[in-house]
Amino acid sequence: VARAKDLLAHNLGCRPQELFVDPDEDDPTVLDLYRLEPGVLREPVDPYPLLTEGTTDFFSGFPVGMSPRGTVVETTVWERNFVFAGIMGSGKSTMIKALLAGAALDPLVDIDVFVFAENYDFDPLAPVLSTFLKGDTEANVQACQDHIKKLHADLAVRGQLLAKHGITEVNREVAAKEPGLRPRIVVIEECQAFFRQDDPQERRELVNLLVRFYSAARKYGIVLVFATPNPSDQSLPRDLMAVTSNKACGAIG
Repeated sequence: VARAKDLLAHNLGCRPQELFVDPDEDDPTVLDLYRLEPGVLREPVDPYPLLTEGTTDFFSGFPVGMSPRGTVVETTVWERNFVFAGIMGSGKSTMIKALLAGAALDPLVDIDVFVFAENYDFDPLAPVLSTFLKGDTEANVQACQDHIKKLHADLAVRGQLLAKHGITEVNREVAAKEPGLRPRIVVIEECQAFFRQDDPQERRELVNLLVRFYSAARKYGIVLVFATPNPSDQSLPRDLMAVTSNKACGAIG
C-alpha cells in the first residue's frame, strides 16, 4: 500500500504529501487513512507555542516545529547533537531559531552562535546569546576553532565537577548551583566555511578535534548544532555525521 501511495492519493483527490497511511493500533489487518484537506500544507502554521508565556527545561526538550498533521514537534536536547541541511529557503535556519528560542527560555542555558555569512537571521536573538559572531572571514573561522578548543579543554574541568558532586552526568539540580556545569548550545551556521580547509592536514586535524569533542561533550551538557546548504563530505564530514543523533533535512539540490 505504501508503494502505491501516489496512485492512492490521486484516486482520493489529494497530493501524496497530504495522505498518511498508518497501521491501526487495535487491528493489525487494518490500515488507517488520514487525508489532509487539499491546500492545507500551504496555509500558515499555528503560532510558536511559547510565544507569549511559558518556560522550558533543557533536560526535557524544546518545540522545534509543526508536523504536517498539525501537531507540535518537540526534540530532546540533552545528550544530543544536531545537523540541519537543505538549500537556501528550505527552513533550516528557521528550525534552528525555534530550537534556540526554547533554549533562551531556560535561564540555565548558555548559547553561542557562529554564522559564516552576513545575514540578519540570528540578530534578533543577540541579546540572549553568550557569543555571537557573523561573517565569512578567516578571523571568525579561527575564533570558532579557538572556542571549540577552549570548550574541549573545559571538559576536564566539567569532569572534575561531576566527581565533586558524585554524579556521572550533568543534571538540572547540580547545574543550577554549579556555574561550571551550565548547559551550553553551540551553533555553527554555514559550517561549510568551517570545514573546507585548503590544507588537507589542517582539515584532518580539525575534523578529528570535532569528532572527539562531539562524542564526549554530550554527557557534560554541551550540544553542538551544524547547518549547511550542501551536506557533502567536504562541507559536513562523514565521520561527524556518524556520531550525530538528530538530523533534519530540507530540499537538497
